[in-house]
Amino acid sequence: MARITQNRKFCATRPPDWRWRRAGELLERGDPIKRDRDHDNMLVIKRFRKAIDRADTERKQLNVENKYPALYAAWEIYTFEEDFGTRSALEARILAREPFELIARKLAVACEVVVEYEKYFFNVSDRLEATDYISNQVLGRAVQTGLAERHFDLLWKMFGYNGGPKMVDALISRFNNPSRPETPEDVSAFWANDVREQLRMKSAIAVRTTSLNFQTSPEILNLFFRMEEGDKESGAGGGGGASESIIENVNRMLDGLPWHRRRIGMGDVTHNEILQIEDTGVAMRAAEIAMWSTTGVPQEAKDLILSAQYPEKTNERPQIEQAE
Repeated sequence: MARITQNRKFCATRPPDWRWRRAGELLERGDPIKRDRDHDNMLVIKRFRKAIDRADTERKQLNVENKYPALYAAWEIYTFEEDFGTRSALEARILAREPFELIARKLAVACEVVVEYEKYFFNVSDRLEATDYISNQVLGRAVQTGLAERHFDLLWKMFGYNGGPKMVDALISRFNNPSRPETPEDVSAFWANDVREQLRMKSAIAVRTTSLNFQTSPEILNLFFRMEEGDKESGAGGGGGASESIIENVNRMLDGLPWHRRRIGMGDVTHNEILQIEDTGVAMRAAEIAMWSTTGVPQEAKDLILSAQYPEKTNERPQIEQAE
C-alpha cells in the first residue's frame, strides 16, 4: 500500500525530491492547489511539471525554458542520464555544505539553478544535521550493505557529507592541492606527491568498498599499518592501539612459558609446569605476523622478549615414573 503522506514537507522519511514527486501525485489525481498553505513551494513546481508533461514538441519545450529558465536547467540536470556526473557532483557539494555560489562556479551554471535544484530535486539543506536521515534516506542501504568503486556518486556524497567541500574536490578531480611545476625538480616532486596522494585516496576507498573476509583482511591491515608507520616517521603521530594489543598478546604468551620473567613494578612471574603452555599459550595471528614482517618488530616487543630469563641450569634430573 502506497504511503500518501511520504511526499510531504514534515515527513521524517521524505525523499530528497519529494516536491517533484508530490507535484506528480497532484497532477495524476487532478487535485488543484489554490494557495500554498504550508509555504512548501508546491505551486510553482506543479505548474512547471504540468507544462513539461504537455511540451511534446521542441517549440513547446523552448517556451517552458523561457518561462522557467533556472528551474528548467535544474530539471535537465535531474532528468537526463548524460548529466549524471553533473548531478552527482551537485548533490555531493550540497551535502558538503559548500556555498551555492561556489557550486555554481564549479559546475558552470547560474547560482539560481543550484537554488532551484536544491529546492525541488534535492531538498536536504534543512536536514543536514539529521545524520540518520542523511544515512538512511539520502545515501541509502549501500552504505551499510556494501559499496563498490563504481558507486562513485555515492562515495562523493558520503565523503563530502563527512569531510566537506575539499574532499569532493579531491575525489572528482583526483588531485589534492595541485601545484603547477615550474622546474624539472618540481616535476619530479609533482609525480612523487601525486603517487602518494593517489595511494592514500585509493586506500581509503578500498577500506570502504572491500568486503572483509579471510583473503582481504591481511591486505587491508597491511595497508593500514604501512600508513601508520609512515605517519609516525613523518611525526604525524598515529594511534598505537594495534601494536599495544599485540604486545599484550605476547605478554600472555610469555606468562605461560616455564621460565622466570621480570616485569618492572610487578615482581617475578614463575611457572614450573610445562603443561601450562598448552593451557595458556597464545599464538600470533597471521595478520599480526604479516604486520610485523612489513613494519618490523616494535621496540616494545623487543624489550619484552629480552626481559625473559631462563631458569638456572641444575644437575637434578626429572623423575620419570615407570610403568608397573
